Amino acid sequence: MSYNSDNAATCQYVFANRVTSPLTGATIVVPLPGGLERAPNVMISLVQCKLLSGTQTSGIVVKMQESPSNYFSADNKGCALGVTDIDYRQTGDAFFHYGLEHNINPAYNIASNTRRLTLFLEDSGGTAFSFQDLSTYTFIFKLEYPDQPPAGIVNEYAAEIHRGL
Repeated sequence: MSYNSDNAATCQYVFANRVTSPLTGATIVVPLPGGLERAPNVMISLVQCKLLSGTQTSGIVVKMQESPSNYFSADNKGCALGVTDIDYRQTGDAFFHYGLEHNINPAYNIASNTRRLTLFLEDSGGTAFSFQDLSTYTFIFKLEYPDQPPAGIVNEYAAEIHRGL
């Protein structure tokens, strides 16, 4: 099974903000679309992130509660999707704009039947950072599905199985 990031037909993007994924306690739940029918796994990565807060910190780590198969952390507290840093301080007020530090974030392998992500935040020291400290948040996730065989091959194979061959 291969993942081809150059093939847009196997990628989906998910947008989340306060309207599409409202705050629920200390987390936000991001709904995910249904995946490709025969794909057992999907690679997920955080490609864009903007946070606006009145609280200054050395960085904010965006984490998901779901456990991908290709991630390990000794703290056993979710999976780090990305690390933000202060992009700039808005002139004339106390708001700090946080964005991803780099354009490349890791892609994690999760089950393709996952229908939601539960996100939470930590500062760079591992202390919980509340979404309630944010004025706004915006995320874009990339879902990469493995290449699928052409439909004709699948249909032909299915017919052979049905005949008992």
